[in-house]
Amino acid sequence: VCSSDLADTYCSRAAMVIHDVSDIPLQLRHKVCHARILDSKRRFQEAATMYFDVSQQTYGGQIATEDLKMLLEMAVVCAILAPAGPQRSRCLAALWKDERISTVSNYEILKKVYLERIIKAHEVKQWEATLQDHQKALMPDGQTVLQRAMLQHNVLAVSRIYKNIRIEDLSNVVEVPIKQTEHAAAAMISEKRLAGTIDQQTNLIHFKGDEDDSQSWDRHIQGICHRVSGAMDRIQCN
Repeated sequence: VCSSDLADTYCSRAAMVIHDVSDIPLQLRHKVCHARILDSKRRFQEAATMYFDVSQQTYGGQIATEDLKMLLEMAVVCAILAPAGPQRSRCLAALWKDERISTVSNYEILKKVYLERIIKAHEVKQWEATLQDHQKALMPDGQTVLQRAMLQHNVLAVSRIYKNIRIEDLSNVVEVPIKQTEHAAAAMISEKRLAGTIDQQTNLIHFKGDEDDSQSWDRHIQGICHRVSGAMDRIQCN
């Protein structure tokens, strides 16, 4: 049995009695342990949700602000690494609304991911240096956990820009070999995390809008507002 599975077993046993515990720091430790186990098992969506939930609870001032911020940082990392799709988008939206979010170290890449912008290979490489080993481990398909997450994100980002695109062109945009790009898109479509179809005869991917037009418009407006705000800050500094 691997260490994460063993830890999961004991954490599950503790969950059966933790509600009888009145010690707040101990309750928090149990929740954080559970989140870390999910993180280590690469169940990033669940880990992000749990980290974020704990980071929002002040426990009557018994937990240091910096500790809660650290949990928020961990929630951001796991949310970015989670499989691209509607569930991840909802998690990113919740994180983005947190008043502390602009202070986290991964704010810039979070902003690009939330606003569904394409993440370039050199940006992925820079961010990789900040991750833990299991978050950038090599997978059986030859990609790392991070590379797979960023590929899925970029495919989703491209689907917001184009109605259809040749697989070869999509591969060039996301900077990933054609076979890996096609496999990622096909998997996302089959798992209903991406609305679209692949035409094998023409090698075209046709995207279908799966987001309410008003939500998409709101997202674009937010992006514009952030750019205007950044420009204003630079003008004031000068």
